[in-house]
Amino acid sequence: MAPVNGKVAIMRIGLIYGSEEKFTSALAESLRGEAGIEVEPVRFAGTGLEEPWRFDLVVDRASARVPYYRSALRQAVLDGVRVVGDPFREATRDRFFDLSLLRRLGVPVPETVLLPNKEYPSDPGPGGLRNLAYPLDWDALLERVGRPAWLKDVDPARLAGAHKVHDREELLYRFDRSGAATLMLQRDVIWDRLYRCFTFGREGVVLARYDAAGRGCSEPGRDLERGLRRGLQSLARRVAGALGTDIAALDVAVDGENLVVIDAGSSLPGFEPEEIGDSLFRRVVEASSRFILAEAADVRAGRGSDRLAALLGGTGGGRAEGGGGGERRRGSSGRGSGKERRRDGRRDGRRDERDRGRGRRGRPPGEAGDGADGASVADG
Repeated sequence: MAPVNGKVAIMRIGLIYGSEEKFTSALAESLRGEAGIEVEPVRFAGTGLEEPWRFDLVVDRASARVPYYRSALRQAVLDGVRVVGDPFREATRDRFFDLSLLRRLGVPVPETVLLPNKEYPSDPGPGGLRNLAYPLDWDALLERVGRPAWLKDVDPARLAGAHKVHDREELLYRFDRSGAATLMLQRDVIWDRLYRCFTFGREGVVLARYDAAGRGCSEPGRDLERGLRRGLQSLARRVAGALGTDIAALDVAVDGENLVVIDAGSSLPGFEPEEIGDSLFRRVVEASSRFILAEAADVRAGRGSDRLAALLGGTGGGRAEGGGGGERRRGSSGRGSGKERRRDGRRDGRRDERDRGRGRRGRPPGEAGDGADGASVADG
């Protein structure tokens, strides 16, 4: 984080969170321990089209369940804010697509089948389901993945649990009660041990032993030999890189020497000490803090958002170098904040008046010259 005029520029970090009070409090305390860092909760009270954001970086731990937050965060990206938990990427994630992508990349995943919906949020209308085969051969679907199987929601943000089904009757019982949720049927993987791998960017990994029955995590213990540890870390980094996640988790089943990713859809893993224990809690807070500070350093150095560049048709975006505290950098698209664009428009208008006074003629639209309208953290 480069100094400005001999002083460390202020980097403002906003936190969006729900019930995770202990994790959020510990994370904020850790971040505030760094020079030039200010941390506070984000407050929403209605968001305008060009709403100015007072934060340089926002850590999102709640918008998956609050649609208003997610829409507002997309607008924040336009304002050059770096959002940890990309609101564009996260809004389109689903477990089935993630597993499909990983399968194509050679990552071992269980056989999985996507199912039609039981109900729909809005009426498809007459003929709206003409492309859907009916009736479905439920027995064939079960044979395809094997019995027993797991019925899961494809939406990582939904809190509904997975259901184990052994036959057609159990499958239909659960399916008939699924409402408008989109479900997938997944093979039941036999495993000796189950691990949850918390990932922080493309490099940081914290490993935990996962208790599927109690839905809790604990330190891996002495049974995690060095070779397996390295295998899990390597697999976790590969998955995080493929899915483009910031802070996330994947569940890996271990059967002898075989590693199988059974779920890679969680971008909101539970980090409260009651869920993961005090020891893992401290390690997760440290890993989260180091990743976020690395992202903040990128923002301060002027390394802009790829998402912002794509949206505005340029190659840059975000903050100016050393520009914490609200200073903006315009990308190659020539667009800055709303205030900058209004100021530039007034300047352009005055220039046009001067040009007309000199009898200059501008170029026709479309001729040349016209404008167009991971840091590393410690391993676990």
